[in-house]
Amino acid sequence: MKKKIIFWRTLILVFVLFSNNSYANNGFQQPTNFYITAKQAQIKNIPILVMFSSIYCDYCKFIKKEFLKPMLKSGDYSDKVIIKIVEDDESDEVIDFNRRIIDSGDFSDRYGITFTPTIIFINSKGQEVAERITGLGNVEYYGGFLDDAIDQALIKLNKYVQNVE
Repeated sequence: MKKKIIFWRTLILVFVLFSNNSYANNGFQQPTNFYITAKQAQIKNIPILVMFSSIYCDYCKFIKKEFLKPMLKSGDYSDKVIIKIVEDDESDEVIDFNRRIIDSGDFSDRYGITFTPTIIFINSKGQEVAERITGLGNVEYYGGFLDDAIDQALIKLNKYVQNVE
């Protein structure tokens, strides 16, 4: 009887863990709603960092774990950038800037993503506003590359806002 109870509890635990998308995506909520994210970015006048990832990509997992999750947890970036993940090899759906539900692979294709990991920095209209980061490169400098690109995007957004006014 005890073995049966342990078996069922274990089975339920495994089911809960692996059916939860946020667990599968290292704590990043899926699917991504870029319509809502764009509104948030517009209000805050900050860029959106989008990491195009693959579930089989070890570099992607490393970047999420060592860079993006700590950035989110620290709270130091909440007024600088909104961070989103798109798993482009999953059958996940993305809500695009026009409120259309599309396949995450199609969303990746819109930005010409051919390699993971690729990180882009976009404004609230979905236009790139900083140089994209492809691959992992030098781990020791990667955090600096992210910070530089975020700063570049913020400068471009602030110039754009100043030019409009």
